[in-house]
Amino acid sequence: MKSPWLLALGALVSLALPASAGDWKLSLGASYRSFDDVTFNATQLSSSGGDYVNGYYNADDDYLVMGDAQLDLTGWYAMGLNYARNVSFDQTTFAGGSDGWDGTTGLVVSLSRPLTTTNSGWTFGVNLSLAGFSADVSAAATEGNGLTTTTYVGFFSLPNTVPLPPSTSYPTTPVSGSGGLGLNQPVYDPSASATTSARLELSADLNLYVLSLGLQAGRSFGPLAVRLEAGPTLNLADFDTSMAQNVTWTEGGAGVYSSSQTDDTLDILFGVYASGGLSWQFSERWEIGVEARWDEVFDDVSTDLAQMDLSGLSFSALVGFSF
Repeated sequence: MKSPWLLALGALVSLALPASAGDWKLSLGASYRSFDDVTFNATQLSSSGGDYVNGYYNADDDYLVMGDAQLDLTGWYAMGLNYARNVSFDQTTFAGGSDGWDGTTGLVVSLSRPLTTTNSGWTFGVNLSLAGFSADVSAAATEGNGLTTTTYVGFFSLPNTVPLPPSTSYPTTPVSGSGGLGLNQPVYDPSASATTSARLELSADLNLYVLSLGLQAGRSFGPLAVRLEAGPTLNLADFDTSMAQNVTWTEGGAGVYSSSQTDDTLDILFGVYASGGLSWQFSERWEIGVEARWDEVFDDVSTDLAQMDLSGLSFSALVGFSF
């Protein structure tokens, strides 16, 4: 991510070349910026792309049961002219949620030039600046804390013309494809207990570079000066997101499956800003100052996993050199 800095610094230098000495001020400093929450999108956890974390069901001969824990321990029972045995599937969903950034520090460099001064003492000019920020956030969702698990129950069936199989020996698992017993469509059963426990790990990383070109209005009161500024911005956002699923059996804690998904984007977004600052000139060429600034970015940065509003408030401390 060095190229935006090099390009902007090159623009600053080339812009300064035609000016005479004393017309320009180069400022460098640190900035603290707050961001809006990052919002992670809703998702349904799945071991195989289906509806459940411990298997799937597409048809009575196209299903997957991933463990013996899903088979009813009471074994087979008579059901009309058939024998039946219940099998359960867990469906775990993440409803989506937001997590806040703690704020982050960054660097800012700017080059400004006065254009005109009025009879009342106000000076108007232009300012070109580049700021860079990096931030990351991570969160976890568990059952009752972002994750919701519901259990669906179906049943295998055998005609009662065959001997009743032992409760622990038939069918074996996993049972998949057309080679297994017929399985009816699982239905939601509020009385059934989940056989799995899930955890979802979420993370987002942001690198943001903000190029600003603003009009300044300032007035000096001896060594002190106040300044107001506003203008458009170009925001380069490098946004990386990830989501990791980890599902275990509730009995024994053995793993059912683990999987991860990542998505990233590099977007250029337009915005505007407004700021106000106060500076103190302690020598002919040097000054120090502070600034408060609000950035409004017109669009969110987003991936398939999360999105966030880049608008935010920042505070900067700067050292300026006039040349």
